[in-house]
Amino acid sequence: DTWGLKPPPVLISVTGAGNNTIDLMPAKERTIFRRGLREAARRVGAWIITGGTNAGVMSLVGSMVHSAEEGQGEIVCLGMMPAGIVQRHEEMLTTGQGAVFNYHEPRRGGSSKVEGSRAQLEPNHSHFILIDNGTTGKYGVEISNRIALEDYICSPNSPSAIRGEPGEDPLPTPMVLLVVSGGEEGALTGPSIM
Repeated sequence: DTWGLKPPPVLISVTGAGNNTIDLMPAKERTIFRRGLREAARRVGAWIITGGTNAGVMSLVGSMVHSAEEGQGEIVCLGMMPAGIVQRHEEMLTTGQGAVFNYHEPRRGGSSKVEGSRAQLEPNHSHFILIDNGTTGKYGVEISNRIALEDYICSPNSPSAIRGEPGEDPLPTPMVLLVVSGGEEGALTGPSIM
């Protein structure tokens, strides 16, 4: 209700490498992934959920949203992450409202988008949910909230459930989980679908 979004007919949950191992995926496969995900989301009006930071697979998904053609309808791309990992999150807390801040590149010689225990928001996501449990720099505290949201969206009782004839049980919203790259050693060279 807050965002004025229609419930999704399909949910696409994307997870995987949050670091530079995604760069090991050949450029052609990254392009195929972006185009395929964009078309799948656009054709059915699916929502895409990621970890929302500007690194790894989340950045790859964001580049897909950014490259979407104007006038084709907005792709809902929701990033969920702990508030305490977001660079300059303290400033967001003092305003009492969500805000967009320009980020400064790290000073230590690299162009890494993750500095220490802080990360940038991926700027092409359409929506963000920041989970604030009072910790700073701790990853993973959002996982149970993300699972709960995905379960709610995909439950037969959610507003997005497919309603049939009167008296029939509603069908849950289907969810597709995409696991892209990842692993400590030997990252996958392409997307795998679970």
